[in-house]
Amino acid sequence: MTACATVNCLQGYEMKKNQKKQLIAVFILLMFGGSTIAFAVMSIFPSESQQKYIFDEPLIESDEAFFFKQNIIVARVYYQEPTDTIVMLNDMINELNQKMVLERIQIEAYPEIYEYMKDHFESDELPMILLRGQTEIYLNGEQTHDDLLEDICSLYFEPIEECL
Repeated sequence: MTACATVNCLQGYEMKKNQKKQLIAVFILLMFGGSTIAFAVMSIFPSESQQKYIFDEPLIESDEAFFFKQNIIVARVYYQEPTDTIVMLNDMINELNQKMVLERIQIEAYPEIYEYMKDHFESDELPMILLRGQTEIYLNGEQTHDDLLEDICSLYFEPIEECL
């Protein structure tokens, strides 16, 4: 009887071991499935940082590429003191129905970028404005609303209603 009991014990132990393996396998599959669904949802809905339209630091190329793919223009302003042009560009974000992103770069905070960009502009007159879309436009000094709007509208990959 002890031998029979030992065999039953071993069979019971083997069944429990197999059940544990099956439960672990199911758990791992659920984890992979859940993470796949979570990744899909996260890629559909942009994160908070990607819903922001005004930045006080330079964007990296992949961030700019994210906006370009959505037909959003990137306006980068180098300045020392806030100007009317920067206020106009802030207001244009809503005017253009969030189809523009503004990077406000204070030259004292990023001197290495400012030194690099001075080579691309006609003069050192501030603010220096770089408009990026399907091409790039470099502007110096204070700008009028209509001139800025015309330059910005020329950069969209596909025309937007607000520029027609």
